[in-house]
Amino acid sequence: SQVLEAEEYLPLETEAEGVTALYEARTGGEPAGYVVEVSGSGYGGAIQMVVGVDLSGTVTGVSVTDHGETSNVGTKVVESEAVLGQFVGMSLADGEITVNSGTNRFDGVSGATVSSRGVVSGVNTALAAVAGLAE
Repeated sequence: SQVLEAEEYLPLETEAEGVTALYEARTGGEPAGYVVEVSGSGYGGAIQMVVGVDLSGTVTGVSVTDHGETSNVGTKVVESEAVLGQFVGMSLADGEITVNSGTNRFDGVSGATVSSRGVVSGVNTALAAVAGLAE
């Protein structure tokens, strides 16, 4: 519910690469979006996260659930609501999200580029998995 508020979350089958779990969020019996559990590669290993995506394919929230990032460097990416909040409102409509460049850019944290790329990779994986549901 931190990434997409709904009354219930129904598990869906998925074979999308990098996705560990996928849920359809429903409110009043109607679909409200999706919650995707994914993993990205950070400096200190896997960054486990949950990404909320609404029905239009737009990020509603990102929450990191487990990581091994370096204290006071990588943790500035994975533990900061202000940093993770940059993803809210982003989608694949302008192409994949990139770090510090391009039209669909995420402003990474200085000194924590690998951690920033790991989170961006996870968000892109989640968005692609949801886009794949419509196919």
